[in-house]
Amino acid sequence: MKQIGVCLSSCPPGYFGQRSPERNECIKCKADCEACFNQNFCTKCKNGFYLHLGKCLENCPDRLEPNNHTMECNDIVHCKINEWSQWSPCTRKGKTCGFKRGNETRERDYA
Repeated sequence: MKQIGVCLSSCPPGYFGQRSPERNECIKCKADCEACFNQNFCTKCKNGFYLHLGKCLENCPDRLEPNNHTMECNDIVHCKINEWSQWSPCTRKGKTCGFKRGNETRERDYA
Protein backbone atom coordinates (compact mmCIF):
# COMPACT_ATOMS: atom_id res chain seq x y z
CA MET A 1 0.00 0.00 0.00
CA LYS A 2 1.16 3.53 -0.67
CA GLN A 3 0.43 6.34 1.78
CA ILE A 4 1.93 9.76 1.00
CA GLY A 5 4.82 8.26 -0.93
CA VAL A 6 5.56 5.56 1.66
CA CYS A 7 5.03 1.85 1.01
CA LEU A 8 3.19 0.05 3.82
CA SER A 9 2.18 -3.56 4.33
CA SER A 10 -1.24 -2.36 5.56
CA CYS A 11 -3.06 0.92 6.01
CA PRO A 12 -2.83 2.81 9.31
CA PRO A 13 -5.83 3.15 11.66
CA GLY A 14 -8.50 5.41 10.20
CA TYR A 15 -7.73 4.37 6.60
CA PHE A 16 -8.78 1.55 4.29
CA GLY A 17 -6.93 0.02 1.37
CA GLN A 18 -8.08 0.51 -2.20
CA ARG A 19 -6.39 -1.56 -4.89
CA SER A 20 -6.30 -0.86 -8.59
CA PRO A 21 -4.16 -2.11 -11.50
CA GLU A 22 -2.23 1.18 -11.53
CA ARG A 23 -1.62 1.56 -7.77
CA ASN A 24 -2.71 0.56 -4.31
CA GLU A 25 -3.42 3.35 -1.85
CA CYS A 26 -4.78 4.11 1.59
CA ILE A 27 -7.89 6.27 1.75
CA LYS A 28 -9.07 8.03 4.91
CA CYS A 29 -12.28 6.86 6.58
CA LYS A 30 -15.13 9.32 7.09
CA ALA A 31 -14.60 11.91 9.85
CA ASP A 32 -16.78 10.14 12.47
CA CYS A 33 -15.29 6.73 11.75
CA GLU A 34 -12.25 5.32 13.59
CA ALA A 35 -11.91 2.20 11.40
CA CYS A 36 -13.62 1.27 8.15
CA PHE A 37 -13.91 -1.45 5.55
CA ASN A 38 -14.47 1.03 2.72
CA GLN A 39 -15.68 4.60 2.22
CA ASN A 40 -19.28 3.64 3.01
CA PHE A 41 -18.89 1.05 5.79
CA CYS A 42 -17.48 1.88 9.20
CA THR A 43 -16.39 -0.92 11.57
CA LYS A 44 -15.63 1.28 14.62
CA CYS A 45 -16.81 4.79 15.41
CA LYS A 46 -14.99 7.65 17.09
CA ASN A 47 -15.99 8.60 20.65
CA GLY A 48 -19.50 9.98 20.94
CA PHE A 49 -20.92 7.98 18.02
CA TYR A 50 -22.80 4.67 17.91
CA LEU A 51 -22.21 2.07 15.21
CA HIS A 52 -25.27 0.81 13.33
CA LEU A 53 -25.16 -1.07 10.01
CA GLY A 54 -21.77 0.38 9.10
CA LYS A 55 -22.75 3.99 9.89
CA CYS A 56 -21.72 6.18 12.82
CA LEU A 57 -24.69 7.90 14.46
CA GLU A 58 -24.99 10.42 17.27
CA ASN A 59 -28.28 8.79 18.35
CA CYS A 60 -29.66 5.32 17.72
CA PRO A 61 -32.73 4.96 15.46
CA ASP A 62 -36.19 4.23 16.89
CA ARG A 63 -36.65 0.70 18.28
CA LEU A 64 -32.91 0.48 19.05
CA GLU A 65 -31.07 1.39 22.23
CA PRO A 66 -27.49 2.63 22.66
CA ASN A 67 -25.01 0.27 24.27
CA ASN A 68 -22.49 2.55 25.96
CA HIS A 69 -20.05 -0.33 26.48
CA THR A 70 -19.76 -1.44 22.84
CA MET A 71 -20.91 1.91 21.38
CA GLU A 72 -23.37 0.12 19.10
CA CYS A 73 -27.11 0.38 18.59
CA ASN A 74 -28.82 -2.81 19.80
CA ASP A 75 -32.35 -4.18 19.59
CA ILE A 76 -34.43 -3.38 22.66
CA VAL A 77 -35.25 -6.66 24.36
CA HIS A 78 -37.58 -6.70 27.33
CA CYS A 79 -38.24 -10.21 28.59
CA LYS A 80 -40.50 -11.34 31.36
CA ILE A 81 -39.57 -14.62 32.98
CA ASN A 82 -41.97 -16.81 34.96
CA GLU A 83 -41.20 -18.04 38.46
CA TRP A 84 -39.18 -21.21 39.02
CA SER A 85 -41.10 -24.49 39.02
CA GLN A 86 -41.09 -26.80 42.04
CA TRP A 87 -38.07 -29.07 42.45
CA SER A 88 -38.42 -32.45 40.79
CA PRO A 89 -38.10 -35.62 42.88
CA CYS A 90 -34.53 -36.64 43.64
CA THR A 91 -33.31 -39.21 41.12
CA ARG A 92 -30.20 -41.31 40.76
CA LYS A 93 -29.56 -43.69 37.89
CA GLY A 94 -33.17 -43.30 36.75
CA LYS A 95 -34.69 -44.22 40.13
CA THR A 96 -36.60 -41.91 42.46
CA CYS A 97 -36.40 -43.03 46.04
CA GLY A 98 -34.68 -40.93 48.71
CA PHE A 99 -31.04 -41.18 47.66
CA LYS A 100 -28.71 -38.85 49.54
CA ARG A 101 -26.77 -38.03 46.41
CA GLY A 102 -28.96 -37.56 43.38
CA ASN A 103 -30.22 -34.88 41.02
CA GLU A 104 -33.12 -32.52 41.37
CA THR A 105 -34.15 -30.10 38.64
CA ARG A 106 -36.47 -27.16 38.18
CA GLU A 107 -37.37 -24.93 35.25
CA ARG A 108 -38.55 -21.46 34.37
CA ASP A 109 -39.93 -20.18 31.07
CA TYR A 110 -40.33 -16.86 29.32
CA ALA A 111 -43.73 -15.32 29.86
